[in-house]
Amino acid sequence: MFELQRFIHDVPSQIAVDVQPVLPFKEAKAVLVERFEREYVLQLLRRCAGNITRAGRESGLHRKSIERLVKKYQLDTRALKPARPPVSIRAGARR
Repeated sequence: MFELQRFIHDVPSQIAVDVQPVLPFKEAKAVLVERFEREYVLQLLRRCAGNITRAGRESGLHRKSIERLVKKYQLDTRALKPARPPVSIRAGARR
């Protein structure tokens, strides 16, 4: 818990939270949590080149949890994977 408290105090003040006070608290919180989850998983998968297993390891979440979030937010992990080189360029390709 101490680490989390220190992290929270170290977060730059320029990180803004888009709070919608016109919504009831519970709904506003749900909107913020969804935004956080989607952005967190998207950035994590970008860093892990779309590899769900690696993303799970790095985040401390189970691979299935990452898969559920990918499905929930309709994220395309294939688009995050590096492009494969053409067959003629791949190592060991015969001509």
